[in-house]
Amino acid sequence: MNVYYSPSEFGLELVGELEYNQACYDFDTLIFLRDVKTGAIYSARDAGCSCPTPFEDFFYRGENDTNLERVATFNDGAVLIAEYARAVVDGAKDSLRANLKSAFENILKEDAGA
Repeated sequence: MNVYYSPSEFGLELVGELEYNQACYDFDTLIFLRDVKTGAIYSARDAGCSCPTPFEDFFYRGENDTNLERVATFNDGAVLIAEYARAVVDGAKDSLRANLKSAFENILKEDAGA
């Protein structure tokens, strides 16, 4: 069980992902996850050959007990995407940016309704 393949087991949902390396024998992936209770957004990047399971060393037991990186604003997330994805197809970057923006807009709506 890990945050990438089973995010719901950790109280998370996958907002989106980008895969930089398209080779079948390795991975280089950037993901964004959202805590379904708090709405907090987190990111993680993992890379390796086909031997390790992607994101097997990442955990989330709550906002104060995780090695995921907290993403405070949409702009922070957009910077991560831009830095990571220089060689990724623009359509994939645009799609991930849109998913991330939507996740942050939902946080604002939830805060306004609280």
